[in-house]
Amino acid sequence: MTLPIWNAASDETLLESAAKGSQRAFEALMDRYMRVVYSYIALRASAADAADILQETMLAVWQGISGFDKRSSLKTWLLAVARRKLCDFYRARQSARELSMSEAFPDSCGEKFDIDSGEDMATGITERLDAAAAIKSLDAGERELIYLIFEAGLTYAEVSEATGIPVGTIKSRMSALRARLRGLLGEDYNEL
Repeated sequence: MTLPIWNAASDETLLESAAKGSQRAFEALMDRYMRVVYSYIALRASAADAADILQETMLAVWQGISGFDKRSSLKTWLLAVARRKLCDFYRARQSARELSMSEAFPDSCGEKFDIDSGEDMATGITERLDAAAAIKSLDAGERELIYLIFEAGLTYAEVSEATGIPVGTIKSRMSALRARLRGLLGEDYNEL
């Protein structure tokens, strides 16, 4: 359990203390980012595998935190480490197969949905199911971009740092993805 003083500390303070070996500072820092890192990993792995990959990611972060050079945001760096651990995991399995849709995109899309009235609920559920079906029709790389930008909240530059894909390529892929999703979802979904 982290102490309240650590919970109120800035990321910078926690990074400095964790880099000097403070386990409590590291735990407080990871408490802030664990959900986004786990969600990212869960996009590409089963629940059981995601837990193992998360442990490997956190171990790598703990071992490498003193070398974090702050050229990117902490969240971007954590997601880049998670991405490398995902690649390591699948390389170790020597698995050349594509992930099934259920493995690559869990059913929990849109967990943050909040609705008040019954009519809104029916509309909301329909929209959520339509959006989930449209996103499931995308390949794993496209779902990864959608997650990093819309769920993890990374900028195109941060996505580029985490994935190694040039910013211009990300922009063109996102433009094509938006057009494709609009086509799948229809005119009622112009929020993309």
